[in-house]
Amino acid sequence: MKQRIITGLVLLALFLLLLFKGSTSIVLAVVISLATLAYVEFDRLFFRVESASRRFRMALLIALSILAIRQGGVWGWIFLWGSFVFYCVAQILYWRDQSDTESAVRAIALEWLGYTYVVGLCGFLTPIVDLPHGRYFLLLLALIVFGGDTAAYFVGSRFGKHPLAPNISPKKSWEGSIAAIIASILLPCAWYYWVIDFRTESGIPWHLLAIAPAISVLAQVGDLFESLLKRSQSIKDSGSFLPGHGGLLDRVDGLALASPFFYGYLLKFWGTI
Repeated sequence: MKQRIITGLVLLALFLLLLFKGSTSIVLAVVISLATLAYVEFDRLFFRVESASRRFRMALLIALSILAIRQGGVWGWIFLWGSFVFYCVAQILYWRDQSDTESAVRAIALEWLGYTYVVGLCGFLTPIVDLPHGRYFLLLLALIVFGGDTAAYFVGSRFGKHPLAPNISPKKSWEGSIAAIIASILLPCAWYYWVIDFRTESGIPWHLLAIAPAISVLAQVGDLFESLLKRSQSIKDSGSFLPGHGGLLDRVDGLALASPFFYGYLLKFWGTI
């Protein structure tokens, strides 16, 4: 527990330092680096034989996709399409001399799952930062996802009696899940009144209070999905990168579904601020 808390505090300090002191280029570089590390953890989960070429190919594809999402517009879609063409050509070249096409398709399916998952985790973070007041909004997302996860952990550890998904993640409980949803309402209120500098006279927007619980639920689904991936391989943690927390995926898994949804919400409801 002590190690988990210390690691959490260090991560919080580094996150705040990067968020409010790091340049846009540094934020982008950190996001791409974390995405690469996240894919390597995924790769270790499902591929028994390590392949530097596979990891390089997927890391490059993920980086190009993150840049494409950030670019947006026609050029962004062209960039994304070009990445997909690159991937298909690379797969053909890699498997052209091998006869086991069934294994090829299975490997491609796993790679594509890892690609989609990691892009969901990291691909929408820099577009959020690029929005007006985007760094405040990224802080809000972190409060909902990670603050809710922390609330679920402590409440579930102390009061959890009803398993949420016992065959996937035995320690998660309905009590912890409800605590995360409650935190997802309270923390945005604190963010709105004490953190941001563009408050409106009418008070906290209704849509924020309505959307925050949905983001919390999506974060929990993302968390459970990552637990399902690990359970399928009989592995407890995706890695040991973060002492007391496990791997990077174990810490940021809630972003996979929550961050794309949150970005869409910002474009719809906060696009005119």
